[in-house]
Amino acid sequence: MEHLAHVRSPLVLLTAPYDSEATSLINQVAERVGAHLVPCRTAPVAGRVLQRRLTILDEMPAASPYEAAQQLLAEARASSPDEQPLLLSIGTVELLDQDSSAVVDVLLREQRAGVIMTCASQTRLSFRYSRPMQGPRGLTVELAELSEAEFRSLLHEVLGAAPTSTLGDYLWAITSGAAGGLRTAAQVGLNEGWISIRGSVSAMSHPPAWMDRLTAAEMLARLRQDLGTAAVELLRRVAVGERTALREFTYDADTRDALFWMAEAGLLVITGGYVHLNRPILRHPLVLSAGATNPAAANSPASLPNTARPTNTTAPANTGPTTKTGPTTKTGPSPSRALHQAATAETPSDTTIMQAAAAHLDRGLLEQARFLAAGLAEHDPRRICLTASVQAVSGAPRTALHTLEGIEDPQAATLRSFIRGALRSSPDPEDTSLAELSARLHVFDDYQPQQYIEAFPAAPVDTPVSPAAVPTPTVEVPSAGDESLVDVDLLIRASRAALDAYAAALADQSERADASWRAATATPLAQLPILAAGWVIERLGMSRIFNDPGAELFPQGWFDGESPERRLFYALTLQGQRLLQDLVCGVETEQLRQQTQDLWNQFEAGLPIGALSRRFMEAMDQSIAGSRSAELDGPPELLPLGLSSTFRDATIDSVVLLGWLLRAPLSELADTIEEVFQRSYQVPGMRRTALRCLLLRRGAEMPAQLLQVTIDYARRAQVKAEVLAAAELLADRQSRERVLGQPVPGRPGLRFCSAPQPPAADRQELIEAASIELLSAREGEIAKHLMAGAGAADVATDLHISVRTVHTHVRNIYRKLDVSSRMQLRARLAQRQASR
Repeated sequence: MEHLAHVRSPLVLLTAPYDSEATSLINQVAERVGAHLVPCRTAPVAGRVLQRRLTILDEMPAASPYEAAQQLLAEARASSPDEQPLLLSIGTVELLDQDSSAVVDVLLREQRAGVIMTCASQTRLSFRYSRPMQGPRGLTVELAELSEAEFRSLLHEVLGAAPTSTLGDYLWAITSGAAGGLRTAAQVGLNEGWISIRGSVSAMSHPPAWMDRLTAAEMLARLRQDLGTAAVELLRRVAVGERTALREFTYDADTRDALFWMAEAGLLVITGGYVHLNRPILRHPLVLSAGATNPAAANSPASLPNTARPTNTTAPANTGPTTKTGPTTKTGPSPSRALHQAATAETPSDTTIMQAAAAHLDRGLLEQARFLAAGLAEHDPRRICLTASVQAVSGAPRTALHTLEGIEDPQAATLRSFIRGALRSSPDPEDTSLAELSARLHVFDDYQPQQYIEAFPAAPVDTPVSPAAVPTPTVEVPSAGDESLVDVDLLIRASRAALDAYAAALADQSERADASWRAATATPLAQLPILAAGWVIERLGMSRIFNDPGAELFPQGWFDGESPERRLFYALTLQGQRLLQDLVCGVETEQLRQQTQDLWNQFEAGLPIGALSRRFMEAMDQSIAGSRSAELDGPPELLPLGLSSTFRDATIDSVVLLGWLLRAPLSELADTIEEVFQRSYQVPGMRRTALRCLLLRRGAEMPAQLLQVTIDYARRAQVKAEVLAAAELLADRQSRERVLGQPVPGRPGLRFCSAPQPPAADRQELIEAASIELLSAREGEIAKHLMAGAGAADVATDLHISVRTVHTHVRNIYRKLDVSSRMQLRARLAQRQASR
């Protein structure tokens, strides 16, 4: 602004990526310095991909560049008040044709007005405008991409509500941090309902479908206005090809130049000799809409210049259902091309439909997978299996099993076995569809891990394919004839290793847990079927928390190649595990409260939750005396241990035990430690985690005698010697300051909390204890399930009654006990138990 205000006839070159809102910035700057801004209109050049031309030249076809420049200045001056300085704005100046560039040269020489030009890259302009830019009039400004903090701040401003971390991460991923893309995505999310605003918080209510044709048309119209039809068609070729060889775009200079400009502008990425879109948000309108020419021939050899004819238009890839050992030759269309064909009234073959639907399912684009599968016959087993997979991934495994009932098909048998044994935790001991995995699932018990360890000794795990040998899954093209939904061998291998790592961590078999964890994470997550991804993440993450919480939960780069939509299906699981990791590692309570509140906001808004549950959230909140703890209207024992013995119950119980230890008064802590020690006797990993967490979070506030008792219990629980040695220093007041808030020597991921654990929040006795005798036997049984956090569907399954009957009983329970929520019900029952 200072340059524009104090320099006569200033010249500014603003370098900015596409969609970074450079125009908006120019308008604001011009307004602040009091300049009259006049945009110089341009239009695409017919027959060229990206070249543009000043419209003044078409209005004066016989004029020389000098005459055109004079006319442009005259029109601008006529519209400008006399007292305001004149500022001409020229967009994407590097794309102008020769005649237009000559006009710009005249404008710069005349020095009768300020000129501000925008470009995506200075490489094309470094020679042409080097002299005026280096003079006193010249100023070069580079508009950098937004940082993540700036992006979230802008998102807060656009939505008018603070975004959850999950929402911010997703929009960042699909827009690559572009401000214009953020505004577009936020508006689409509000219109389509996958962004919800509650009070002062915005969150994701469900994964987006990206199937709205009107939205696609609006986004495409904006692209055409900015870049022109020919450039949009080039982008479409890249989008439907997904990962196309660079050589396919180098047969004529115009296309090649346009391609490299798009890469410089941030629209495309060129890496390893291949081209793909850099901003996933653009893929959907490009793929779902018809092209300006025949979409079937948009990327065919016939559409390229006669100078060459490529024989392969897409990178070699593979997504077959068997073990991968290397790339295969592409023999079918890419999944995006198949979706493009189906969306533009073409009819792909059944094999192509199935391949594309499976690929979109694995990318987390469930509605696009459904749309493709609708092209198969209604009773086709392939369509039924895909529908069941979508239901299971969406968080409805029981519905998926119902969908698969009576289907005699190998894929259906595999899906039934995994959904029943892994996702529903009720394996059939006679089921052999998943080979040894079925037997392991049947034997394993979260509360008796030693049985599993003895039944299945540690054995060498198969070495997975090197990640470098397999292309990124988001751009793979299936082989012809491959119609499997999942790679069964990979599913079994990864699930077996994850289960083994979790069981070994619970049983305090550290070396075995590490070995299985490394085996499971040797295969990039993007290669695992989405059906198993969340299940594997849950067990691997908890194995790390129980075994070595100070280390990273997952290896660096393990999530590379994941599509933004796929990540949404385990986003809450990851956030919950990282929160629990921070709790047991000694992160300060205030920071944990902020993270917990963010997780609460997203949890209550939506998204698949995996093993995360409201009981987990309440137990975590209770452990850190969070804001929600004040809403619990009963004693600290309000959160009971689980009624069942599933992974979800074990995860919740580990947090409940932590809550008992962290919230117990110091006068009762020794008795509480003994109770926790006994309750977790058969789960050494859980016991060790609880005692280590107690030392890290409350060691500083314990008197010397109680601290020594706690250290003795921790030593019996096999807490590492480095932690015990550091804890002993807490008894000495002079040594304590050197320990608090600092990493534990030898265990840098662990630290002792410097702030004391906050006291329990004050609770208001809103209701008096009620008599459980008011309830019938069945109602009392249902009340116990509700108190433990079970849903109506879970209660119906356990008690072998219908969901409607459960709802009727719940209404009667609420009426008899005069409560209006499950939380008040827990309070009444807990108060009754406490009074006894």
